[in-house]
Amino acid sequence: VVLFLSGDSHRRPKASGERLLSTADIIIVESPPEGMGEPKGKPTCTVLSGSPDITTLTGFITMVAERKEIEAMLREKAVNGKIGCKDAREIAETMGVPYKEVGAAANLLSIKIMNCELGCF
Repeated sequence: VVLFLSGDSHRRPKASGERLLSTADIIIVESPPEGMGEPKGKPTCTVLSGSPDITTLTGFITMVAERKEIEAMLREKAVNGKIGCKDAREIAETMGVPYKEVGAAANLLSIKIMNCELGCF
């Protein structure tokens, strides 16, 4: 999990800052510039504005770590970009997350869930 803290959010960051932005999972800016959303190529990055309290920040860090663990499990079990419904459901049950969350992670990774048994994905 990489946190990227930005001071003057109205100025464009240096090249080294741009590289950090492209790897960040959570970006905290005082006030996001107009139109700032997820960094290019990072559809799961979270942008927080202001000064989040420790509880909020801890929640986001936990969420990102959980998502990365789900992604790692999907990559491990996928064969040729595909995973069986049973394996996807096992990941969700092991992680204690809704099936929908595993399905969303699989979509982001372009992993197709095959032989869906219950219509969960």
